Amino acid sequence: MSITFKQYRQYADWVIKERQSSPKKHPFSIEREKVFLEMKEQNISLFKTFLPSHLLNKIENCSLTQTESTEIHGLYEEYIYSKELIAGEIFYDFLTKKRSEIPKLIDANLRNKMDRLEKINELVHDLQLMMVLIRPENLYLNKLIKDYIVSEGFQILHVKDLTMSLSNYLALYSHVFEDRIKESHVRRRAIGYIDQKCQLLVFSQCGTKFNSADQFNERYKGKIWQKDDCTLRGAIAHREALVNFYDSRVIVQHALNPYRAYDYLNVSILEEEAGSRYVNNLHGIHTPENVELLKDLSVFLEDTDIAKISNLANFSLVT
Repeated sequence: MSITFKQYRQYADWVIKERQSSPKKHPFSIEREKVFLEMKEQNISLFKTFLPSHLLNKIENCSLTQTESTEIHGLYEEYIYSKELIAGEIFYDFLTKKRSEIPKLIDANLRNKMDRLEKINELVHDLQLMMVLIRPENLYLNKLIKDYIVSEGFQILHVKDLTMSLSNYLALYSHVFEDRIKESHVRRRAIGYIDQKCQLLVFSQCGTKFNSADQFNERYKGKIWQKDDCTLRGAIAHREALVNFYDSRVIVQHALNPYRAYDYLNVSILEEEAGSRYVNNLHGIHTPENVELLKDLSVFLEDTDIAKISNLANFSLVT
């Protein structure tokens, strides 16, 4: 079913106002259920591969304590990061013993894509490219996000469905390993990103008054904790995060916050009330800053993607 932002806003605002713990079915919520069911099944299947039965039962019964949440987080990191190799060594070993080497190792992997970076740099310069990555929890709202971008005068050149691999996740956030607080955020949110479905939107800012990622972000990105119908996070992601917070059904917790990391493990904002802690972990979209744009595009765009963008741009934008 095709939905408008007005329809979504009316439904989401009603759920938030009434503090609905089990929101009534809405025609477009069917897509939400599909996304969450897939995420839930994937998470439970993953936990069955490495968690002891007593902790798995606690997850399934939604009865975890903070101590158990911390224990599961440690086991999850050991399992997931032990499967990733960087410079021929297990990433988990770098994480626990050689953290300072992580950013340069990830950047070295990116430099192997130098030819691709040069091509992307040309497109960014010629077409004033920008990107939005739609996170898993907002994936069913991708049409609203696309409509919003187009309505502001931008031309979407490429849409790519993808699954966030661990290597891409680390490349996307390689810079955070130089900041303990930022690193803790990225590591805590990994369960909601890695091996989950996302969607990449690449669009041109030609013909608009914006010619950089920073200008786009200043006007349209918004803040996840601030309701604002003129920004992507304020209009859509903020509402959706609150809808998810008030929806207390097991499927939602198992999909988005299976071992309650967002409740228990956010040391920088533990003094905030539960809703704020939850919302602050579900940003809905990722948009890079100027200094990140080339790197982020190179993470996700293959040569075939670059060719498609270039061909479409030559046809529709270049006179």
